[in-house]
This record gives sequence, structure tokens and C-alpha cells, in this order.
Amino acid sequence: MTTTIPLSSRRLPPSSYRPTSQSKRNSDSFPWSKLPIDPFSNSIFHQRDPVVLSSERLYHTASTSQPRRDVILVIGVPGPKDLAPLLNSERLAFSLLIIASHQPPTIPPKVQPAVRILHLTEPLGLEQAGAIRFVNTLEWAERVARVWRRVGGIGVRELAECDQECFGVLTPPLKVLHRLSNSNPPSVSSTSSTSQLDSTTSFVPTISSMGKLRFLNKRTHRSGQALPSPDPSQRPFDALINYLPADISDKSLLKQAILVTTISRPFLVAPTPPSPVASTRSPDSRRSSMFKRMSFYSMPPTPPLGSRDSLNSLVTGTPFSQGPLIKPHLVHLLHPRPRNSVANRVLHSIEAFLLSFSFPPSSEIKITDGLEPARTCLLESASFAEPIATPPNLNINWTVADVLLSGCLDDESSPHAWLSGAADIIVAAPPPLPQSPPATPPAVPLDSRVSYTPSSNDATLPSHLSISALPTPPESEEDASYRHASPKNRMQGNRSLRWKFWRRPSNIASATLKRV
Repeated sequence: MTTTIPLSSRRLPPSSYRPTSQSKRNSDSFPWSKLPIDPFSNSIFHQRDPVVLSSERLYHTASTSQPRRDVILVIGVPGPKDLAPLLNSERLAFSLLIIASHQPPTIPPKVQPAVRILHLTEPLGLEQAGAIRFVNTLEWAERVARVWRRVGGIGVRELAECDQECFGVLTPPLKVLHRLSNSNPPSVSSTSSTSQLDSTTSFVPTISSMGKLRFLNKRTHRSGQALPSPDPSQRPFDALINYLPADISDKSLLKQAILVTTISRPFLVAPTPPSPVASTRSPDSRRSSMFKRMSFYSMPPTPPLGSRDSLNSLVTGTPFSQGPLIKPHLVHLLHPRPRNSVANRVLHSIEAFLLSFSFPPSSEIKITDGLEPARTCLLESASFAEPIATPPNLNINWTVADVLLSGCLDDESSPHAWLSGAADIIVAAPPPLPQSPPATPPAVPLDSRVSYTPSSNDATLPSHLSISALPTPPESEEDASYRHASPKNRMQGNRSLRWKFWRRPSNIASATLKRV
């Protein structure tokens, strides 16, 4: 009998996954002891040491001064709650989120990153020989990312898939096409300026200026503004989030995970690594090239009607806001599924493939193309949005998505692709500061002078006099009686000197005279 294991109990010990209690088994007539041992009863998905993340590493990553301009591609059918860790992440405030789906979710009005929705006409269907269609979708998303890196942009915009022969061209959604067909724009000659083209479509607020130009140029056969040339040192996507379908078999699930991982590999690496020559140039040459790049990237065409994208284009279009380069990431997200021995076997196979893909032998990397593959991960969609428990003094509100995409887990000693959730990530508290013993004052030399605070009895002494630091012997009884005596008695006491003068011996005096 197969038992469905709830999601919340996946981290319990293997003994808790027994379908019935031990007493019921003993009283049952079925010979349980003759059944073979379940090889997945002690699976890695039930017992695994958590990943320990140092608080210094997390704080250094979260407090970086340069905001990142990453491009994250999402494929599948995610729900609004599934995208919440990406849409609300402050770390992605200057990044681009591309969602390629035939059923795009509803995006809230306030989001952190810029969002571009590629509305597909039908599902990708990778498990049904849809590899070519998936490649076309990746190329379409790459062109959208290239335009955004060039001209910037904020907010949420939707682009629809056109017919099959022109797949990948940036076209408006169907509702915008209907508005364009019902409108009567003025006739434009083949030599019309770019400003006239913008004025004919300025009533469309959800289409970027680049997308409108390409759409009108395709329909009227005019030459328009071309796409920016690709940068060979820039990878198309910094991360890819794959929401695996929920209504497919385990075999199809494994097949789709393998296809997405292998096909998307060229889109997660740069064709050529960045040249290290730039770091060895003189400061003057770096300064001149800096102003050249700034004059080229930071002055895009002015959007029509004073669009709100103009400010973002000037701010995010510069190459100086890019943070330190981290490794690309490929995350496969599962919908809640029944957990049994068969499901665990499929997950184990997916994880084994992802580990062999992310950590191949060094000889295999040299034989292929010499490019390091992306870091892969497998977890459930609900676990992707779980918050990470951090020490209170860090003041960091991150989710599992932030930790994975920031690269905090890339350098772990024992890497693994499967994560059950936030419980598998432990942020170590910072070590307490060593308490130094109280500093003892240095010994005062005997011949040094210290300030003296006169007592009530010595108030008549001048303030400019200084007292030696030598210890004063205690007063004798005679001194005390003399000090507190009346003036008359003091005068009488002056007759007898209080200091005794000793006579020099005669032999010493005679010896002194002889020397003279």
C-alpha cells in the first residue's frame, strides 16, 4: 500500500513515514517482515545536513553598494504567490524580470523589478518535442533583454507572440492590435521621421518605443531602428526560473528538467569572458573610456509624452550600476506533488543530473567550450518564497529566492541541488567579540609629579606649589596634638625644636680638616 506523505513532514525521521503504527502491524496478519526494505526510506530528501551560511557572507552580499542589473527569465505557469519573492525583492529593484507563459499571472501595480511579459499562444510543451519552440522563446527573450539593457525601462509591459513565420518579433498584445486596426492614423511617407512614428502610436502606454518602431516597420515595410548589437562579454540571462508543470507524469517531469537544463545552457553564459586587459590600463585611459561609454549608453531617445521611462533610462542605462559578477543560476520549481517512493526516485534522478551538469570534471569543460555551467537547484515553489531566519542584528529580510540568486550558496563545500526550504539554510550567528581585560593604569615613577588636591587643613597653601608623589608617612600622636593645640601652647612648644640634629663624630671632623 502506497502512502501519501504530506509536504510538511518531509524532514521527519524515516520512522515517521510508516503507514501504520507498530502495534497495528504486529496484530495484522499480513507478513510485513517478508517485504523487501524500501531503498528510499532513508533517502537524502528525508535526512540531510543543512547548509550553514556565515552571517558575514550574507551581510557582505546584502550590503553591496552597487545595485545589480540582472535579467531573470521565468518560464512555465507561475501563480501570483509564486512570483511574490521575485516581484517584492529589493535586491532586484534595478533588474528585469521576463515572464514567458501562455497563462501569465496578474502582476500587482507595485513591483520592484521591471517586468516584461511574453504572452505565448500555447504552452511550450517540451515533453512533446517542443525544443525548437523553446529555443525561439529564448531568442525572443534575449532580444527583449538586449533592448532593456540599451534603453532601460520600468513598470509592467506585455508583448504577444505573432504568427509562426515571424516568431520572436516584438509585437503588441491582441487588445492593442484591435485598437490600432480601429484607429485612423495619418498617412506616413517612407521618409517620415522617428518623431512622427512615435506620435501615431503615443496612445499605447504599454508598449516600449523600440517595440512600437519594430511593429510599425514590419507592417508598413519601412526601415526603422535596429536592435542593439549583442555584447559578446554579456550573458543573455543571469538566471532562469523554470516552473515545472503539475499535470504531467514523473517521466515527463524528468525529461523536461533535462531539456530545459541542456538547451538553456548557451543563454546562461557569455560567448567570450570579459577581457582582463581593462584592469591593467592607465587611469587616464580608463577615465576617457568611461566618459565615452557614458555618452553612448546614458542618453537614449526621449520617450513620447514625457513617459516615466525617461528617468529610469538615464539611471539604469549606464554600465556603472552593475555589481560584482556572480555565477548564473538555473532553478527548477515543483508544484506540490504526492510524495512516495516513486516520486522520491524521480527527484533523486533529477538532482543527480543537475549535480553532474553543474559540477562536471575539469577535463570535460576543456573539451566542450571551456565555459563554466550555471548553478542548478531543485525545490518546491512554496519553499522558494520562504523567509530565511537571520540574526536580529543583521536586519536582512531575505527569502530563499534571494539567497539562491545572490550566489551565497555557490561556494559551499558539499554542494547539492535539492533544497526542501528555508529549514535547509542556517545563518550562523556572528562570533562574539573577545572581551579584553580592563586596562590597568601604568606605574607612576617615583620622581614624577602629579597634581595635588589640597585638603581642608591645607587650604592656606599657595596653588602653585606642587607636592612630591612620595608617600607621606602617617602622622604621629605628637604631630596631631601639636596641630590641634592652642596658639599659646604652640608658642611654648616652639622652644623645644621638633627636629633633632645629630652631632658629627670627632674622627670624621678631624679627617675632613686634614683633607683641606
